[in-house]
Amino acid sequence: MPAQEIVKYGISQVPEGRRIFANLTVRENLELGAYLRKDKEGIIKSIRDVFRKFPRLEERQKQLAGTLSGGEQQMLAIGRALMSQPRLMLLDEPSMGLAPLLVEEIFSIIKEINEQGTTILLVEQNASMALSIADRGYVLETGRITLQGSASDLANSEAVKKAYLGG
Repeated sequence: MPAQEIVKYGISQVPEGRRIFANLTVRENLELGAYLRKDKEGIIKSIRDVFRKFPRLEERQKQLAGTLSGGEQQMLAIGRALMSQPRLMLLDEPSMGLAPLLVEEIFSIIKEINEQGTTILLVEQNASMALSIADRGYVLETGRITLQGSASDLANSEAVKKAYLGG
């Protein structure tokens, strides 16, 4: 199914490696995230909401996206996904390559997005961070679910602590 069809169903994706449009400005990237929308006032409101979540993007809205830092590119990828007003957001390794302080900021925003009503499906190797914001968790090993349960149960599981949480 083509990507634009998936977006029509209320699903957006933040892919691993960000995949922003490097030769477009920050604002143009955000506007592309709303390409199926026709409500100009709503789009402007959504851009303002992205800038509220990620003030650095507002400061850099005229800058080419390819010149942003890795963390700023991740913020842009999340912001672009939000522009379609998804009901479900898929995030693939949002902390990859980011400094620890920035990881905390990104995860705080992911939690806020979820609290505002968007369902989040998060694929993340940073198990501790992922479980700290998740409701449920699934442990995959070579493509198979080996453990599943509430995030708190998994975070307290001795097997998960030993294998994934450094315990």
